[in-house]
Amino acid sequence: MTDVSSSKEEDIVTIALTHEESPLPHPPICLMAKGNTKVCEEDNGSDDELDPNEFANLINEYTSLIKREKGKVKILESTHAKLELAHSDMLVKYNDLLEKHNESLVLAKQVEESHKKLKQEHMKLAHKY
Repeated sequence: MTDVSSSKEEDIVTIALTHEESPLPHPPICLMAKGNTKVCEEDNGSDDELDPNEFANLINEYTSLIKREKGKVKILESTHAKLELAHSDMLVKYNDLLEKHNESLVLAKQVEESHKKLKQEHMKLAHKY
């Protein structure tokens, strides 16, 4: 093989790879492999095969569906992040409030004890005078 014929073959391969033609129709389905007695039969109404335009339409449809779902996911992720932040803030406030509540309970017990002592002292003084 010469360099000229090798170059021509590369050019043909390059043209074949880069030249876009409409895809060839699917070959007829051989039904003999599936156990049928007929050698070959064309199946023009097969539900399993899609014409290239239908396939492209399906791809476009699913691509737009995926984009819509990704948009929804981004919105949900953003909302989730906001809710987590709000939850974190609320949890801090709740813990502060719980701490103040516990302090109030301690103070209330102290006040109640002081009230009992004062009441007892008042009763003692009332009996004395």
